[in-house]
Amino acid sequence: MSKKKSVEKIYLDVCTICRPYDDQSYLRIRLETDAYYLILNYVKSSRFVLMVSPVHYYELKSIENDQERISALSILGNLGVHINCDRQLAKQRTEELIAKGFGLGDGPTWHLPRSGQSISCHVMKSW
Repeated sequence: MSKKKSVEKIYLDVCTICRPYDDQSYLRIRLETDAYYLILNYVKSSRFVLMVSPVHYYELKSIENDQERISALSILGNLGVHINCDRQLAKQRTEELIAKGFGLGDGPTWHLPRSGQSISCHVMKSW
């Protein structure tokens, strides 16, 4: 009987997915871009599963560069697995974090552990 290999789930934020469009003359940016492509190869070879949340699509709306936006959408659509983000649970968790002293400026992304996954949940004023 063969042992089933565990596949790692990974969440890449939009900044990471769009890193190849940043100024590659900076070493840090170039290294992050190389790491991103390595991760994509792992996704393509089924060593990782790329998790996609509604936050990706929300953030991609603000990208003005058509090529960059279309490329990111293509990667998410072709390689990603969509996860559902329970908006009520996300709102509840956000309120808990704010009550503990976190503020909107403490970071662009808070992670909400849900069903063994980590998904990005941004505070949106429309809630």
